[in-house]
Amino acid sequence: MPRGLFTLAVLCLLGLLIFIGIRIRIKRVKTQTQQEISRQQLKMEVQQSKIAALRAQMNPHFMFNALNSIQAFILSNRKETASDYLADFADLMRKYLDQSQYEEIALSEEIETLEIYLNLESLRYDGEMNYSINCDSDIEPHEISIPIMLLQPYIENAVKHGLMHKEGDKTLKISFKKITEDRIQCCIEDNGIGRAASAEINKRRQFKPASFATEAIDRKMVIVNKNSTRNFKIDIIDLIENDKGIGTRILISLDI
Repeated sequence: MPRGLFTLAVLCLLGLLIFIGIRIRIKRVKTQTQQEISRQQLKMEVQQSKIAALRAQMNPHFMFNALNSIQAFILSNRKETASDYLADFADLMRKYLDQSQYEEIALSEEIETLEIYLNLESLRYDGEMNYSINCDSDIEPHEISIPIMLLQPYIENAVKHGLMHKEGDKTLKISFKKITEDRIQCCIEDNGIGRAASAEINKRRQFKPASFATEAIDRKMVIVNKNSTRNFKIDIIDLIENDKGIGTRILISLDI
């Protein structure tokens, strides 16, 4: 075989081997990429399932308390109050069912749901509990979304552990404001007895109710932060005056 043809054959063979090698490499990278995408999708589905499971646990927690209140009204022969409470409770459950298919809802929808919830609690306390929900003028509640059931558990704990043992005026204030152009903050403040006094009361009880809602939402926050580009932060501040607890302030900030 002439030397020139031999050289050409060798070069063609090398080119073919290089081409085959590149094709194999591309296929391997493509397979690895697909596998990584599948793993990430599975991870996301698992995280979303965990969030759904936590949400499913939190809703019955509130339902149990509400049904107990309705029962108490009926047993004390306060039929009209029981009827009003039951109507609001049914409306709230309808909202929960409607929202359950979403991971996030509009802030306006969350505020409307909280209004119904707090009205239920106000009825339970015979109007002794005052509450307010305010948004700064530079916030458009219809244009901002937040994770479902993000605020209600903290508000529930403020009522259950902070205000329940308070004598006299019981006040809960909820406010929303922008802290930067792309971040908002929700402030939940009560004038209750404070976390330390509440914990001391619970220690003396034979049955010690766990703050399940907060534990559940804390786990949800970890999951959401791992699974989302939006960052959440919780700050809990004990309000003290003359070495005595006079309430709790919870600051929840998140990206919008």
